[in-house]
Amino acid sequence: MTDARWLTDVDEAMYRSMVESAPAYFYVASPVDTATIYRSPQAESILGYTSADWAANPDLWSELLHPNDRERVLAAFRECARGGRPFRCEYRLRTRSDGLRWVRDHARLIPDPSGSGQVMQGVVLDISEEKAARDAAAEARDESDARSRFMDVVFEHAPLGVAKVGIDMLIADVNPRLRSMLWSGDGDMVGRHFGEFLPADEVERVIQVFRPLWKGEVERIESDSHAIRRDGTRLWLHWTATTVRDGDRRIAYFLVLFEDITAKHEAEERAAAALVELDRLNHLKSEFISVVSHEFRTALTGIQGFSELLRDQEMSAAEVKELAADINSDALRLNRLITEMLDLDRMEAGRLMMRTVPTDLNRLLVEAAERSQVANPARRVGTDLQPGLPPVSVDPDRIVQVVSNLLSNAVKYSAPGSPIEVSSRLGAGEVTIGVRDHGRGLAADFLPKLFQRYERYESEASQRVMGTGLGVPISRQIVEMHGGRIWAKSTEGVGSLFQFTLPLQPSGQVK
Repeated sequence: MTDARWLTDVDEAMYRSMVESAPAYFYVASPVDTATIYRSPQAESILGYTSADWAANPDLWSELLHPNDRERVLAAFRECARGGRPFRCEYRLRTRSDGLRWVRDHARLIPDPSGSGQVMQGVVLDISEEKAARDAAAEARDESDARSRFMDVVFEHAPLGVAKVGIDMLIADVNPRLRSMLWSGDGDMVGRHFGEFLPADEVERVIQVFRPLWKGEVERIESDSHAIRRDGTRLWLHWTATTVRDGDRRIAYFLVLFEDITAKHEAEERAAAALVELDRLNHLKSEFISVVSHEFRTALTGIQGFSELLRDQEMSAAEVKELAADINSDALRLNRLITEMLDLDRMEAGRLMMRTVPTDLNRLLVEAAERSQVANPARRVGTDLQPGLPPVSVDPDRIVQVVSNLLSNAVKYSAPGSPIEVSSRLGAGEVTIGVRDHGRGLAADFLPKLFQRYERYESEASQRVMGTGLGVPISRQIVEMHGGRIWAKSTEGVGSLFQFTLPLQPSGQVK
C-alpha cells in the first residue's frame, strides 16, 4: 500500500468516525421535490428512522416536518433550490417514537457529482438541548423582566413607603409614598445618608438594630422609630428592612418598607395618658371621699356635742344662745357640703338648671360681701364696684353661689385683718367680676389644675384649712353655663385674684 493510499484510507476513516459520532447527520436531496438521495447513518440515532426507511420513502423528510413549520421550511428550501441564498432553518422534526426534535439545517446547492444537474447538500444538527436551554433562558428572562416590571409598579404605587438603601446606608431610590410621608421632593433623598432623616437621638439605636443585617446574621429586621420631615417635624414609622442579594449571594442592597404609625402611636400615648389621668382622678376621688367624711364627722360631732350640753347642763340664756349659734354654724356647713355634692352630681349628669332674670349685679355683690363680713368679722371685706352697670340676665342665686365660693376661699387663705375686695367692671359686651385677697397665694404649678374637680390645694399652711375643694370647679361650671369665662392669677406669699365674666346678652348655654 502506498503512503498516499494509506493517507486516503485514514482520512476516510476519520471522516466517517466524525460523521457517525456527531449529533448531526449529512444529507443529499433533490432540489426539485426534496426527495432524499442520501442520509448519513446518524439520522437514525436522531430521528429513529433507518437507512431502509429513508430508501423506502424518499419524501420522508417533508412528511416529518412539524405542521407549524412545514410551509416556512419548504419555502426556504425552494428558494435555495432556485439558486437563491443558502438554506438555513431551525425547525422541528417528528421522530419514530412520536417525539419532536429541534434541528438546525444548513444546505446549499452544488453540482451533482454524477454530472447530471445539481443537488442540495446539507447538514442537520440536533439542537434540541440547546433550544430547550435557550427557551428556558428566554422564559427566565421574560419572567425576570415581568417580575422586574411588577416590582417597579409595586415600588411606584405601593401604599407603604419603600427605599433601596445600600450597605453604606446611602439611599439609592425611594418611592413616591415615602417622599410624601417625609414631605420631600424627587431629588431630596437619593444619595443622602439614611441617618439624615432620623433624629440625632435615634441614629445610634437604628445602627445597632441594623448591625445583624450588615453581618448577614439575619435576612430581615423590623423596628419603630421617629423620622424627620423636611420641615423638621417628627413622625412615627414602623419599618422592615430585608436583605437583597446578587447572583453571587453578596448583599446588593437593603429593601426597607415604611408604615406611618403616627396616628396609632399618638392614640396609644393618649390612651396611656388617659389611664394615668384615670388613676389620678381615682386617687383624688378617694381623697375627696376622705375629706368629705372628715367634714361631715366634724360638723356632726359639733352638733352632737353642743346639743348634749344643752340637754344635760343648766345654762344661762347667753350660753344657750352661743351654743345655738355653734349648732347653726355646723348645720350650715353640712348644708353647704350636701349642696356642693348635689351640684356636682347634677353637673356630671348635665342636669344643673339655671333660672335667669335681669339682675342688678352690683346689688348682688354688695349683699354677698356683707354676708361674708358678718360671717367673718375678723376679715375686712370691701367692694370696688363700677356704678351704672346695666342689668344682666343671670341666675341670681347661682351667681351669689360663685361669689360666695370665691369669698370663702379668700377668707380661708387670708390672715385675720387682711383686706378682701369684690370688684365689678364693664367691658366690651360683658361685665368682669373679681375677688382679690392678700393671703398665702397659690403655687404656679397648681394654677392649671385649679378649676378641675377633686383638686384641692395642699401646702404646709393649707393642711389646717377645711373644705372639699369643690367650690371652684362648681363656680367654673356655673360661669360657663352663663356663657362667661373664669380665671385666676396668684403669687405665693402675695395673694390671689379670681375673675369671671358675664355677657350682657343672654347666652344660648344658659338653661
